[in-house]
Amino acid sequence: TLDYHLEKGSEKIQALFHSLRDDILALASEEGEIIETPNKLYISYRHGKNFCEVQIQSRSLKLHLDIADELLHDPRGLTRDVSGVGHWGTGDVEVRIETDDDLSYVVELIKQSYQQTM
Repeated sequence: TLDYHLEKGSEKIQALFHSLRDDILALASEEGEIIETPNKLYISYRHGKNFCEVQIQSRSLKLHLDIADELLHDPRGLTRDVSGVGHWGTGDVEVRIETDDDLSYVVELIKQSYQQTM
């Protein structure tokens, strides 16, 4: 459940997750809704197919984006290619968020992954 995942994070990280969650769900377009699914290891977001998975950790949110690293426009270089590394989630691009400072930038990265599902 969502509560199961939220228990893993501090109050600060829980608040950060709620802000991120609101921004992800706001991406929904006329072409369909975004489905949030709490899984055993992460929370997935999909529109036709997964475009983002979120792991709530004690001091950060770890996200995996389902977009090829070479297709992602990340001028700040916050992401890393984890295609050759074992990880939870279906995406091969990883990014971490620890504060609200990076939230809007990371949402733009998520938006790129979301647009791949349309």
